[in-house]
Amino acid sequence: MIAEEKTKYTKCGSYTIIKTIGSGYHAKVKLAQTAEGQLCAIKVFKKDHALSANIKALANEIQILKEINHPNLVNLIEFNDSMPY
Repeated sequence: MIAEEKTKYTKCGSYTIIKTIGSGYHAKVKLAQTAEGQLCAIKVFKKDHALSANIKALANEIQILKEINHPNLVNLIEFNDSMPY
């Protein structure tokens, strides 16, 4: 009899991280799932890259994402600068 394998996922706040779907110099993008089963992407920034220029660029990105509402573009659901991961 073969035992069932259970995959262990990491939590990020109330989201369950499934896998990494992209990475760059300042951040990684993770595929996650909400408690309701909705799939979403989470962008996790590296703390050691928290220089003033990077923080300014991040603030600009967040502001732009808050203003965009289009069915063919990524929509910002939530921003949290201290979510446990």
